Parts: sequence; structure tokens; C-alpha cells
Amino acid sequence: MKKRIVSLLLVLVTVLGMFPTAAFAAATEEEALGEVDIYNGGTEMSYLSINGRIREQIYTYYNYVNANGQVKEIPAYCVNPNIKGVPQTVEEGESIEYLAEEIASDPKIMGIVANGYPKRGLSELKLENKYHAYYATKMALWCYILPHWDIANLKVNPNLTGLELERAQAILRAAKEIYQRGTAWTTTLSPKLTSSVDREVAYPVTVDGKQYKQQVFTVTSETWVCDYDIAVSFTNPDEVPAGTRIVDMDNKDITAITTTGTSQGYSGKFKVLYPADVIAGQTGSVQLSFGADVYEYAIYYAVCAEKDKYGELQNYMCDTDPTTPIRLSAYSSYGEEPMPEMETGLRIIKYAAGTTTPLSGAMFEVISPSGDSIGTFATNSSGMIAIPLTIIGNYTVIEREPPAYHLLSEETTQNVTVTYGNVAEVVFENEPYGTLQVEKYPYRRLQRGCGSTPTAQTPCRNYQTE
Repeated sequence: MKKRIVSLLLVLVTVLGMFPTAAFAAATEEEALGEVDIYNGGTEMSYLSINGRIREQIYTYYNYVNANGQVKEIPAYCVNPNIKGVPQTVEEGESIEYLAEEIASDPKIMGIVANGYPKRGLSELKLENKYHAYYATKMALWCYILPHWDIANLKVNPNLTGLELERAQAILRAAKEIYQRGTAWTTTLSPKLTSSVDREVAYPVTVDGKQYKQQVFTVTSETWVCDYDIAVSFTNPDEVPAGTRIVDMDNKDITAITTTGTSQGYSGKFKVLYPADVIAGQTGSVQLSFGADVYEYAIYYAVCAEKDKYGELQNYMCDTDPTTPIRLSAYSSYGEEPMPEMETGLRIIKYAAGTTTPLSGAMFEVISPSGDSIGTFATNSSGMIAIPLTIIGNYTVIEREPPAYHLLSEETTQNVTVTYGNVAEVVFENEPYGTLQVEKYPYRRLQRGCGSTPTAQTPCRNYQTE
């Protein structure tokens, strides 16, 4: 199996500075994780085997302190199973000081950690406890990092029976799922909420014997949503037609959308229901506000800071597990189809640079003439945001997040004047990251020579690492 090189020498070296393709120095001292104490968690497990050898694991962690002074226990994942680390050096409950200043940049490493523990909870991973979740995530990570480890060869410890065998089978399923989801990442995901709607205008439905018009919205976060809930509300409740409701897919009134994991991140659906008799003969729009705390992924490589005392020890990957608040606005529309053009408003259009190819998922904040933020909106599949307005004047449009695989616009801020009876337009363009992709592959250990003629794509070298 071809693998992007996390580091060609991961199995041969322990000096973190020799991993330039896998990590970058933090831009500032504040961005670096800095000094951390990595602890021997004391729980030893041996649920899985690979390459004919049972792999023992000892739970290892550090205590992350966020900006609010809150402390959270987070697993520390070592990068090489053949070098002793904290659990093999100090007693249970004791720690060794490490220095974490290098930020991981490989999206597949980020993907594996993001799809493992603790980013995904025990219920989602279908595992009993943090130790099992740690074991599954670590094995998935090693199957990507180590060139002679193939996820297809990861198996249950053949010596287990009964309940322990069932646990091992659950851990194996979780490890393979974490690996599959994580290695599918081609870019590091960033905090972003987007919304989409099933129809442009609310359409007739019957709910509990009453006539409504509805729209179904899907709200998606690229990264993990804390507690899986995204708050939803009407931005201006006094301007909403009487009796209008926000409900879940079972037509129960809600104030939060419950998300579940999908191939696109974490998504949830809800409906806006308008009483048909109330909006009869009317046309209008209602602004919705969304809010959630989501994860902003950051993983640091940590190297032992007490080598004079303990010698050369294992390096670790330390997830920072930070959360960041994120907000989004969207509009729900009611009236007769097709929806008439806005009389007064603002249209934001997003294209790929030099083309008329629309780009979805770009985030724009709109500032009103009074200086207040109207909201942050995402471009739809047509690369457009349409905002009906009642106040005229000079509006400021700021691009906050580019669409996937694109850079921010060279001009991230534009000003536009909105006048009565007109729809003002602003156009933003984004350059792609680029089309060149460089890949390197590690040499694979073979038991008896190459078995075929080596090529630039399939180099051959025998070496023993276990």
C-alpha cells in the first residue's frame, strides 16, 4: 500500500527536528503548546495484533489547560512502538516533562486524530471506556505512520475469549473505521458552519392535521460539534409571521439541532413551518441564526525535555482539543413560486478566479451602515448569498473564510451602497491552492527481497524494524 510519508525516518529516529514534512514551528510562542507533563496512565491492554505480534498499549496522557484555565485530560499518542516512552520509564501516575512546539501539518494524521478519541465520543465509537478508545485510535495512527504496518493486517489478539474477545472485536472495528475516515482527509479541516435548503421557497405540507408551508434546512460543521448541538433561533422574532415554528424532522419544536457524523463532517436537519393561513398572499423572508462551539484542530509533536535524566525517549503527538465559537445566518423564504426578485437587497457572488465557476461554502460577514453585524453567511451551490434589506446605505462585506481548496480573495473587504428598489452586487474571486501535489513513499520491509523489479514508484530495500 502506498502511503504518504509522515516521515521516512519515523521508525529510525527520535529527534523531532528531523520531521520537516510532518510539522511546522508555531508562528508565535503563544501558539506553541510549550511545556507539558506526559503521564503514565497505568492501564495496560493487549487487544490487537499485527504482523503476527500482539501489541501491548499503556494509556498515556497529559493535562491540557485552555484559555479559561480549565483542565482536560487528553491522550498523548507516541509515534513509534519500538522505542520506550513515558510508561516504560516512570511509574503509574508519574510524568516526564516534554516540549511541544512543532505543529503537525499532515492532513491524514489530523484526520485520524480528529476521527478518534476524544474528538469522537465513546458512544459514537461504540466503545466502553477511554482506554479502549485510546487503544483503537493509537493503532489506527500507527497503521498510517509506520510503513510496514498495513491496516488490513490488524487483527484481534488470538488468545482472547469471551467478553475480552468481544471488546477486542469492538476495538478492531473502531480502529479500522478511524483509519478509513482519517486517511480520507486531503486537507486539514477548519471551523465552519454552512447551511443548505431543500427548496427555494416554502411549500405546502400537513402537520398534525394543520396546513403549513415548510422548508427543510441542513446545517453542517466541518469539524466536531461540542455536545453535537447547534443552537437555532429566529434572528428577529418580532418580524416573524405569527405561529411560525422551528421544528425537528419529527415536527417537535426545538432550539437546537442535533448533529450526527457524516462524510462531510457533522450535520443536522430541521424545518421552518409557516401557518398557511397566516402567510396566504404574502411574500417574505425570515432570518435564522445558528451558533455552536466546534473544534479547531491542532496537534503538536512533543519531544522529551528531560533527556539528561531519562535519555532518548519516545516522541508524542499531543492534541490540544480546543473549542471555538462559530456563528452563521441564513434566510428562509415564503410566498408563491417562483420567488420574485428582491426589491431592495444585497447579492454576494463568489467565483473561482478568472472564471464564472461558482464556489460554495465561502463565509462572508455583512456590516450594516450603522456598524452592526447583520450576520455571517455562506455561499450556496450557486456561489451566491442573497440578503433582503430594508435599510439603505453603505454596507461592508468581509470574506471571513474561503471555500474549500481555495485561498482568501486578494481583496477580502468590499464596500457597496444599497439604494431603495435596487439589488446591489459584489463579486469576490478565489485562487485555488494549486494543482501540484508532491508525494513521497517510505521503503517497505520485505521478508525475502523485492520479489519484483524495483521502480521509482515501488522502491525496494530490506530492513528490519521490529
